[in-house]
Amino acid sequence: MDINSKEKGIVSAINPPSNGIYSFRGGYPIVSFQIAQQSKWLDPRSLRLSGRFRVKAPEGLKPTNTSTAQNATTGVAVSGRVGVASVIQQITLASSSNQTLETIRNYNRMLSTLVPVSHSQSDLDCCLQVGDPASASRSFNSARGINETTSFSIPLRTGLMSGGDLLPLGTNGLRGLNINLELAPDSQVISGFNTFTLGGNAVQTIFTPINTGAFYELEDLTLTYDLLVPSEQGQAIMESPATGSLTYNSFSQLYSVINASEQTQNLNFGVSNCLAVTHNFIPTDQINNYRHDGFSTGELKNSNGDDAKIRRITYLRGSTRFPLDYEIEVGGRKDLPADQLRPQTELVTQFIDSVKPYITMDHSLMSAQTQNGISDNLTFNNNRDPRFRNTLAEPNIPVFGAGIVMDPLSKTGVDFRNTNYGIRIVSELDGVSPNSIYSFIRARNTLQYSPNGIMVSS
Repeated sequence: MDINSKEKGIVSAINPPSNGIYSFRGGYPIVSFQIAQQSKWLDPRSLRLSGRFRVKAPEGLKPTNTSTAQNATTGVAVSGRVGVASVIQQITLASSSNQTLETIRNYNRMLSTLVPVSHSQSDLDCCLQVGDPASASRSFNSARGINETTSFSIPLRTGLMSGGDLLPLGTNGLRGLNINLELAPDSQVISGFNTFTLGGNAVQTIFTPINTGAFYELEDLTLTYDLLVPSEQGQAIMESPATGSLTYNSFSQLYSVINASEQTQNLNFGVSNCLAVTHNFIPTDQINNYRHDGFSTGELKNSNGDDAKIRRITYLRGSTRFPLDYEIEVGGRKDLPADQLRPQTELVTQFIDSVKPYITMDHSLMSAQTQNGISDNLTFNNNRDPRFRNTLAEPNIPVFGAGIVMDPLSKTGVDFRNTNYGIRIVSELDGVSPNSIYSFIRARNTLQYSPNGIMVSS
Protein backbone atom coordinates (compact mmCIF):
# COMPACT_ATOMS: atom_id res chain seq x y z
CA MET A 1 0.00 0.00 0.00
CA ASP A 2 1.36 3.44 -0.93
CA ILE A 3 2.21 5.81 1.93
CA ASN A 4 1.67 9.49 1.17
CA SER A 5 2.94 11.13 4.36
CA LYS A 6 3.88 10.75 8.00
CA GLU A 7 2.14 12.44 10.91
CA LYS A 8 3.25 12.93 14.50
CA GLY A 9 0.57 11.89 16.98
CA ILE A 10 0.23 12.76 20.66
CA VAL A 11 -2.53 11.89 23.15
CA SER A 12 -2.94 12.62 26.85
CA ALA A 13 -4.34 10.21 29.41
CA ILE A 14 -8.13 10.00 29.42
CA ASN A 15 -8.39 9.66 33.22
CA PRO A 16 -6.34 12.55 34.65
CA PRO A 17 -6.47 13.14 38.43
CA SER A 18 -7.59 16.59 39.56
CA ASN A 19 -4.01 17.55 40.43
CA GLY A 20 -2.54 15.83 37.36
CA ILE A 21 -0.34 13.54 39.48
CA TYR A 22 -0.42 9.75 39.11
CA SER A 23 0.96 7.72 42.00
CA PHE A 24 0.32 4.51 43.87
CA ARG A 25 0.42 6.32 47.19
CA GLY A 26 -1.97 9.02 45.98
CA GLY A 27 -4.63 6.50 44.94
CA TYR A 28 -4.27 6.97 41.18
CA PRO A 29 -2.38 3.87 40.02
CA ILE A 30 -4.17 3.51 36.66
CA VAL A 31 -3.23 5.45 33.53
CA SER A 32 -5.34 5.00 30.40
CA PHE A 33 -4.69 6.18 26.85
CA GLN A 34 -6.82 5.91 23.74
CA ILE A 35 -5.63 6.15 20.13
CA ALA A 36 -8.71 6.71 17.99
CA GLN A 37 -9.78 4.63 15.01
CA GLN A 38 -8.48 6.20 11.79
CA SER A 39 -7.47 5.17 8.29
CA LYS A 40 -3.77 5.24 9.09
CA TRP A 41 -0.94 2.93 10.13
CA LEU A 42 0.71 3.14 13.54
CA ASP A 43 4.47 2.60 13.68
CA PRO A 44 4.74 0.72 17.01
CA ARG A 45 8.50 1.24 17.29
CA SER A 46 7.96 5.01 17.46
CA LEU A 47 5.53 4.92 20.38
CA ARG A 48 6.84 6.53 23.59
CA LEU A 49 5.41 7.19 27.03
CA SER A 50 6.57 10.66 28.06
CA GLY A 51 6.19 12.75 31.19
CA ARG A 52 7.90 13.89 34.35
CA PHE A 53 9.08 11.60 37.15
CA ARG A 54 10.10 12.40 40.69
CA VAL A 55 10.93 10.45 43.82
CA LYS A 56 10.35 11.80 47.31
CA ALA A 57 11.72 10.82 50.70
CA PRO A 58 9.24 9.81 53.42
CA GLU A 59 8.95 13.44 54.58
CA GLY A 60 7.94 14.53 51.08
CA LEU A 61 11.32 16.14 50.36
CA LYS A 62 13.41 15.46 47.31
CA PRO A 63 16.16 12.86 47.82
CA THR A 64 19.78 13.79 48.47
CA ASN A 65 21.48 10.70 47.12
CA THR A 66 25.20 11.15 47.70
CA SER A 67 28.11 8.87 48.47
CA THR A 68 28.46 10.14 52.04
CA ALA A 69 25.05 11.35 53.21
CA GLN A 70 23.80 9.53 56.31
CA ASN A 71 20.42 11.19 56.68
CA ALA A 72 16.96 9.73 56.11
CA THR A 73 16.95 10.52 52.39
CA THR A 74 19.98 8.40 51.58
CA GLY A 75 19.04 5.48 49.35
CA VAL A 76 15.85 6.81 47.81
CA ALA A 77 16.53 5.27 44.42
CA VAL A 78 15.04 3.09 41.69
CA SER A 79 16.51 0.25 39.66
CA GLY A 80 19.01 1.65 37.18
CA ARG A 81 18.61 -1.37 34.92
CA VAL A 82 14.85 -0.88 34.58
CA GLY A 83 14.73 2.89 35.07
CA VAL A 84 11.46 4.83 35.07
CA ALA A 85 9.68 1.80 33.58
CA SER A 86 10.00 0.14 37.00
CA VAL A 87 6.80 1.99 37.98
CA ILE A 88 4.74 -0.01 35.44
CA GLN A 89 3.48 -3.22 36.99
CA GLN A 90 1.04 -4.23 34.25
CA ILE A 91 0.31 -3.25 30.65
CA THR A 92 -2.89 -4.10 28.81
CA LEU A 93 -3.33 -3.42 25.10
CA ALA A 94 -6.82 -3.68 23.65
CA SER A 95 -8.81 -2.65 20.60
CA SER A 96 -11.39 0.13 20.83
CA SER A 97 -14.03 -2.58 21.29
CA ASN A 98 -12.08 -3.79 24.37
CA GLN A 99 -10.82 -6.96 22.71
CA THR A 100 -7.64 -7.70 24.67
CA LEU A 101 -4.58 -7.97 22.44
CA GLU A 102 -1.87 -8.42 25.08
CA THR A 103 -1.61 -8.29 28.87
CA ILE A 104 1.76 -8.39 30.65
CA ARG A 105 1.69 -8.74 34.42
CA ASN A 106 4.88 -7.86 36.30
CA TYR A 107 6.07 -5.98 33.24
CA ASN A 108 8.81 -4.29 35.29
CA ARG A 109 10.22 -7.66 36.41
CA MET A 110 10.28 -8.74 32.77
CA LEU A 111 12.33 -5.67 31.88
CA SER A 112 14.80 -6.47 34.66
CA THR A 113 15.87 -9.39 32.45
CA LEU A 114 15.15 -8.15 28.92
CA VAL A 115 16.97 -4.81 29.22
CA PRO A 116 20.35 -5.93 30.65
CA VAL A 117 20.49 -9.06 28.47
CA SER A 118 19.99 -7.05 25.27
CA HIS A 119 21.66 -3.73 26.17
CA SER A 120 25.30 -3.04 26.95
CA GLN A 121 26.79 -0.79 29.60
CA SER A 122 27.18 1.96 26.99
CA ASP A 123 23.52 1.56 26.04
CA LEU A 124 22.38 1.95 29.65
CA ASP A 125 24.67 4.87 30.43
CA CYS A 126 24.29 6.76 27.15
CA CYS A 127 21.58 5.77 24.67
CA LEU A 128 18.85 4.74 27.13
CA GLN A 129 19.72 7.54 29.56
CA VAL A 130 18.82 10.15 26.94
CA GLY A 131 15.15 9.20 27.29
CA ASP A 132 15.36 7.81 30.83
CA PRO A 133 17.60 9.67 33.31
CA ALA A 134 17.06 6.88 35.87
CA SER A 135 18.79 4.38 33.59
CA ALA A 136 22.39 3.44 34.44
CA SER A 137 24.67 0.43 34.69
CA ARG A 138 25.59 1.45 38.26
CA SER A 139 22.86 2.05 40.83
CA PHE A 140 24.75 4.98 42.38
CA ASN A 141 24.68 6.87 39.06
CA SER A 142 20.97 6.17 38.68
CA ALA A 143 20.31 7.42 42.21
CA ARG A 144 22.12 10.70 41.54
CA GLY A 145 20.06 11.12 38.36
CA ILE A 146 16.75 11.32 40.27
CA ASN A 147 17.73 13.84 42.94
CA GLU A 148 15.58 16.27 40.95
CA THR A 149 12.36 15.92 38.96
CA THR A 150 13.32 14.49 35.57
CA SER A 151 11.65 14.32 32.17
CA PHE A 152 11.50 10.97 30.42
CA SER A 153 10.40 9.37 27.15
CA ILE A 154 10.44 5.57 27.18
CA PRO A 155 9.22 2.81 24.83
CA LEU A 156 6.64 0.22 25.84
CA ARG A 157 8.47 -3.07 25.28
CA THR A 158 5.48 -5.31 24.67
CA GLY A 159 5.38 -8.00 22.01
CA LEU A 160 2.88 -6.06 19.90
CA MET A 161 4.86 -2.81 20.14
CA SER A 162 8.24 -4.44 19.56
CA GLY A 163 7.33 -6.03 16.26
CA GLY A 164 8.46 -4.58 12.98
CA ASP A 165 5.03 -4.60 11.33
CA LEU A 166 2.87 -1.50 11.05
CA LEU A 167 -0.45 -1.67 12.90
CA PRO A 168 -3.62 -0.73 10.96
CA LEU A 169 -5.95 1.49 13.00
CA GLY A 170 -8.87 1.44 10.57
CA THR A 171 -11.92 -0.80 10.22
CA ASN A 172 -9.73 -3.45 8.64
CA GLY A 173 -7.42 -3.78 11.61
CA LEU A 174 -7.35 -2.83 15.28
CA ARG A 175 -10.10 -0.17 14.97
CA GLY A 176 -8.21 2.04 17.40
CA LEU A 177 -6.00 1.12 20.33
CA ASN A 178 -6.47 1.38 24.09
CA ILE A 179 -3.40 1.27 26.35
CA ASN A 180 -3.89 0.76 30.08
CA LEU A 181 -1.00 1.03 32.57
CA GLU A 182 -1.14 -0.15 36.19
CA LEU A 183 1.45 1.38 38.52
CA ALA A 184 3.51 -0.65 40.98
CA PRO A 185 3.63 -0.17 44.78
CA ASP A 186 6.23 2.31 46.05
CA SER A 187 7.89 -0.39 48.15
CA GLN A 188 8.58 -2.45 45.00
CA VAL A 189 9.88 0.43 42.89
CA ILE A 190 12.09 2.18 45.46
CA SER A 191 15.10 0.71 47.23
CA GLY A 192 18.63 1.63 48.20
CA PHE A 193 21.68 1.83 45.98
CA ASN A 194 25.26 0.57 46.06
CA THR A 195 28.39 2.56 46.82
CA PHE A 196 31.93 1.25 47.17
CA THR A 197 34.84 1.81 49.48
CA LEU A 198 38.29 0.40 50.03
CA GLY A 199 38.85 -1.71 53.13
CA GLY A 200 42.60 -2.28 53.18
CA ASN A 201 43.23 -3.61 49.69
CA ALA A 202 39.72 -5.05 49.31
CA VAL A 203 36.76 -3.39 47.64
CA GLN A 204 33.65 -3.42 49.82
CA THR A 205 30.12 -2.90 48.59
CA ILE A 206 27.95 -0.76 50.84
CA PHE A 207 24.20 -0.93 50.28
CA THR A 208 22.51 2.22 51.55
CA PRO A 209 18.93 1.30 52.48
CA ILE A 210 16.16 3.78 53.14
CA ASN A 211 13.46 4.37 55.70
CA THR A 212 10.03 3.10 54.68
CA GLY A 213 7.61 5.61 53.25
CA ALA A 214 9.45 6.97 50.22
CA PHE A 215 7.26 7.33 47.14
CA TYR A 216 7.22 8.36 43.48
CA GLU A 217 4.97 10.56 41.33
CA LEU A 218 4.26 10.90 37.60
CA GLU A 219 2.74 13.90 35.84
CA ASP A 220 2.21 15.41 32.37
CA LEU A 221 1.88 11.93 30.89
CA THR A 222 1.43 11.62 27.12
CA LEU A 223 1.84 9.05 24.38
CA THR A 224 3.67 10.11 21.23
CA TYR A 225 3.86 8.07 18.04
CA ASP A 226 4.20 8.20 14.25
CA LEU A 227 1.26 7.65 11.92
CA LEU A 228 1.73 6.69 8.28
CA VAL A 229 -0.99 8.07 6.01
CA PRO A 230 -1.85 5.98 2.93
CA SER A 231 -3.14 7.31 -0.36
CA GLU A 232 -6.86 8.08 -0.78
CA GLN A 233 -7.33 4.67 -2.37
CA GLY A 234 -5.52 3.04 0.55
CA GLN A 235 -7.68 4.88 3.08
CA ALA A 236 -10.81 3.73 1.30
CA ILE A 237 -9.61 0.13 1.48
CA MET A 238 -8.87 0.45 5.21
CA GLU A 239 -12.41 1.69 5.89
CA SER A 240 -14.27 -0.79 3.67
CA PRO A 241 -15.40 -3.77 5.84
CA ALA A 242 -13.47 -6.87 4.86
CA THR A 243 -11.92 -10.00 6.33
CA GLY A 244 -8.25 -10.31 7.16
CA SER A 245 -5.70 -11.17 9.82
CA LEU A 246 -2.62 -9.83 11.59
CA THR A 247 0.07 -11.96 13.24
CA TYR A 248 2.13 -10.62 16.15
CA ASN A 249 4.12 -11.77 19.18
CA SER A 250 2.88 -11.30 22.72
CA PHE A 251 4.19 -11.76 26.27
CA SER A 252 2.33 -13.22 29.23
CA GLN A 253 3.49 -13.99 32.77
CA LEU A 254 3.00 -16.62 35.47
CA TYR A 255 4.21 -16.57 39.06
CA SER A 256 5.33 -19.48 41.24
CA VAL A 257 7.53 -20.20 44.27
CA ILE A 258 10.34 -22.71 44.71
CA ASN A 259 11.63 -23.82 48.11
CA ALA A 260 12.82 -27.43 47.93
CA SER A 261 16.22 -28.52 46.70
CA GLU A 262 14.54 -30.67 44.07
CA GLN A 263 11.29 -29.32 42.68
CA THR A 264 9.30 -29.35 39.44
CA GLN A 265 7.18 -26.34 38.50
CA ASN A 266 4.23 -27.21 36.23
CA LEU A 267 2.67 -24.27 34.41
CA ASN A 268 -0.37 -24.07 32.14
CA PHE A 269 0.40 -21.62 29.33
CA GLY A 270 -2.81 -22.07 27.34
CA VAL A 271 -1.17 -20.97 24.08
CA SER A 272 -0.88 -22.80 20.77
CA ASN A 273 2.28 -21.15 19.45
CA CYS A 274 4.75 -20.84 22.33
CA LEU A 275 8.08 -19.49 21.06
CA ALA A 276 10.15 -19.22 24.23
CA VAL A 277 10.01 -19.14 28.03
CA THR A 278 12.23 -17.01 30.28
CA HIS A 279 12.49 -17.25 34.08
CA ASN A 280 14.08 -14.94 36.63
CA PHE A 281 14.39 -15.41 40.39
CA ILE A 282 14.28 -13.36 43.58
CA PRO A 283 13.95 -14.30 47.28
CA THR A 284 10.28 -13.93 48.12
CA ASP A 285 10.93 -11.72 51.15
CA GLN A 286 12.68 -9.17 48.91
CA ILE A 287 9.52 -8.40 46.92
CA ASN A 288 7.78 -5.14 47.92
CA ASN A 289 10.56 -4.48 50.41
CA TYR A 290 12.17 -1.04 50.66
CA ARG A 291 15.40 -2.59 51.93
CA HIS A 292 15.98 -4.69 48.82
CA ASP A 293 16.09 -4.14 45.08
CA GLY A 294 12.81 -5.61 43.87
CA PHE A 295 14.30 -6.03 40.39
CA SER A 296 17.42 -7.98 41.24
CA THR A 297 18.06 -10.96 38.96
CA GLY A 298 20.49 -13.04 40.96
CA GLU A 299 20.69 -16.77 41.53
CA LEU A 300 18.44 -18.68 43.93
CA LYS A 301 19.35 -17.75 47.51
CA ASN A 302 19.07 -19.31 50.93
CA SER A 303 17.85 -17.21 53.83
CA ASN A 304 21.43 -16.67 55.07
CA GLY A 305 22.19 -14.78 51.86
CA ASP A 306 24.29 -17.49 50.21
CA ASP A 307 23.64 -18.48 46.62
CA ALA A 308 21.76 -21.77 46.29
CA LYS A 309 23.55 -22.99 43.18
CA ILE A 310 21.47 -24.71 40.52
CA ARG A 311 23.02 -28.12 39.89
CA ARG A 312 20.69 -29.58 37.28
CA ILE A 313 17.82 -28.20 35.26
CA THR A 314 15.35 -30.00 32.96
CA TYR A 315 12.69 -28.56 30.66
CA LEU A 316 9.51 -30.60 30.15
CA ARG A 317 6.43 -30.73 27.95
CA GLY A 318 3.96 -32.89 29.79
CA SER A 319 6.12 -35.61 31.29
CA THR A 320 8.65 -35.63 28.43
CA ARG A 321 11.92 -33.76 28.26
CA PHE A 322 11.44 -31.02 25.69
CA PRO A 323 12.82 -29.35 23.66
CA LEU A 324 16.11 -30.73 25.03
CA ASP A 325 16.08 -34.50 25.56
CA TYR A 326 18.65 -34.28 28.36
CA GLU A 327 19.27 -32.56 31.69
CA ILE A 328 21.53 -29.53 31.78
CA GLU A 329 24.29 -30.14 34.30
CA VAL A 330 25.44 -26.88 35.88
CA GLY A 331 27.38 -25.65 38.94
CA GLY A 332 27.98 -28.06 41.80
CA ARG A 333 28.58 -27.77 45.52
CA LYS A 334 30.64 -24.95 46.94
CA ASP A 335 32.88 -27.37 48.84
CA LEU A 336 34.22 -28.83 45.60
CA PRO A 337 37.42 -27.47 44.05
CA ALA A 338 36.83 -25.02 41.20
CA ASP A 339 38.30 -27.39 38.64
CA GLN A 340 35.61 -29.97 39.48
CA LEU A 341 32.67 -27.66 38.85
CA ARG A 342 30.93 -27.52 35.53
CA PRO A 343 30.55 -23.95 34.22
CA GLN A 344 27.09 -22.45 33.78
CA THR A 345 27.73 -21.85 30.09
CA GLU A 346 24.95 -24.04 28.70
CA LEU A 347 22.38 -22.75 31.17
CA VAL A 348 23.31 -19.14 30.43
CA THR A 349 23.41 -19.47 26.65
CA GLN A 350 19.96 -21.09 26.61
CA PHE A 351 18.73 -18.30 28.90
CA ILE A 352 20.09 -15.60 26.58
CA ASP A 353 18.66 -17.41 23.56
CA SER A 354 15.18 -17.23 25.12
CA VAL A 355 15.46 -13.43 25.15
CA LYS A 356 17.18 -12.90 21.80
CA PRO A 357 19.05 -15.21 19.42
CA TYR A 358 22.37 -15.97 21.06
CA ILE A 359 24.27 -15.75 17.79
CA THR A 360 23.07 -12.14 17.37
CA MET A 361 23.94 -11.02 20.91
CA ASP A 362 26.33 -8.12 20.38
CA HIS A 363 24.98 -5.84 23.12
CA SER A 364 24.66 -7.07 26.71
CA LEU A 365 25.43 -5.99 30.26
CA MET A 366 26.38 -9.57 31.10
CA SER A 367 30.12 -10.02 31.65
CA ALA A 368 32.64 -11.51 34.04
CA GLN A 369 32.32 -8.22 35.96
CA THR A 370 28.56 -8.45 36.57
CA GLN A 371 28.38 -12.22 36.98
CA ASN A 372 31.57 -12.85 39.00
CA GLY A 373 33.07 -9.47 39.90
CA ILE A 374 36.10 -10.11 37.70
CA SER A 375 37.38 -6.91 36.11
CA ASP A 376 39.58 -6.72 33.02
CA ASN A 377 40.94 -3.34 34.09
CA LEU A 378 43.22 -2.24 36.91
CA THR A 379 40.73 0.22 38.32
CA PHE A 380 41.52 0.43 42.02
CA ASN A 381 45.13 1.54 41.92
CA ASN A 382 46.67 4.39 43.91
CA ASN A 383 44.12 3.86 46.70
CA ARG A 384 41.62 5.99 44.84
CA ASP A 385 37.97 5.64 45.87
CA PRO A 386 36.49 3.09 43.40
CA ARG A 387 33.28 5.09 43.17
CA PHE A 388 35.22 7.49 40.98
CA ARG A 389 37.84 5.15 39.55
CA ASN A 390 35.69 2.28 38.33
CA THR A 391 33.90 2.92 35.07
CA LEU A 392 32.77 -0.66 34.57
CA ALA A 393 29.28 -1.98 35.23
CA GLU A 394 28.38 -2.77 38.82
CA PRO A 395 30.35 -5.81 40.06
CA ASN A 396 28.73 -8.95 41.46
CA ILE A 397 25.20 -7.85 40.49
CA PRO A 398 24.38 -10.69 38.10
CA VAL A 399 21.95 -10.91 35.23
CA PHE A 400 20.88 -14.47 35.90
CA GLY A 401 17.95 -16.59 34.83
CA ALA A 402 16.82 -19.70 33.02
CA GLY A 403 15.01 -20.10 29.74
CA ILE A 404 14.58 -22.07 26.59
CA VAL A 405 13.54 -21.52 22.97
CA MET A 406 10.79 -23.96 22.06
CA ASP A 407 11.06 -23.99 18.28
CA PRO A 408 14.47 -22.68 17.11
CA LEU A 409 14.15 -24.12 13.58
CA SER A 410 10.73 -23.30 12.13
CA LYS A 411 10.02 -20.54 14.71
CA THR A 412 6.29 -21.15 14.48
CA GLY A 413 5.87 -22.18 18.10
CA VAL A 414 4.78 -25.24 20.08
CA ASP A 415 1.25 -26.09 21.20
CA PHE A 416 0.73 -25.87 24.98
CA ARG A 417 -3.06 -25.53 25.03
CA ASN A 418 -3.71 -28.97 26.49
CA THR A 419 -0.23 -29.83 27.78
CA ASN A 420 1.61 -28.39 30.77
CA TYR A 421 5.08 -26.91 30.65
CA GLY A 422 7.46 -28.05 33.36
CA ILE A 423 10.84 -26.96 34.68
CA ARG A 424 12.65 -29.27 37.12
CA ILE A 425 15.33 -27.56 39.21
CA VAL A 426 17.82 -29.36 41.44
CA SER A 427 19.61 -26.79 43.59
CA GLU A 428 21.19 -26.12 46.97
CA LEU A 429 18.04 -24.57 48.46
CA ASP A 430 17.72 -25.54 52.12
CA GLY A 431 13.92 -25.96 52.23
CA VAL A 432 13.26 -22.90 54.41
CA SER A 433 14.14 -20.19 51.88
CA PRO A 434 11.27 -19.55 49.43
CA ASN A 435 12.31 -17.99 46.14
CA SER A 436 9.87 -16.49 43.64
CA ILE A 437 10.01 -17.49 39.97
CA TYR A 438 8.68 -15.07 37.38
CA SER A 439 8.00 -16.93 34.13
CA PHE A 440 7.52 -14.94 30.92
CA ILE A 441 6.01 -16.67 27.91
CA ARG A 442 6.55 -15.35 24.40
CA ALA A 443 3.93 -16.64 21.96
CA ARG A 444 2.62 -15.94 18.48
CA ASN A 445 -0.93 -14.56 18.29
CA THR A 446 -3.27 -14.04 15.36
CA LEU A 447 -5.79 -11.19 15.20
CA GLN A 448 -8.65 -11.79 12.79
CA TYR A 449 -10.96 -8.98 11.76
CA SER A 450 -14.22 -9.08 9.82
CA PRO A 451 -17.41 -6.99 9.55
CA ASN A 452 -18.59 -8.84 12.68
CA GLY A 453 -15.70 -7.69 14.86
CA ILE A 454 -12.24 -8.70 16.09
CA MET A 455 -11.07 -12.03 17.50
CA VAL A 456 -7.63 -12.94 18.87
CA SER A 457 -6.34 -16.51 18.97
CA SER A 458 -3.15 -17.52 20.76
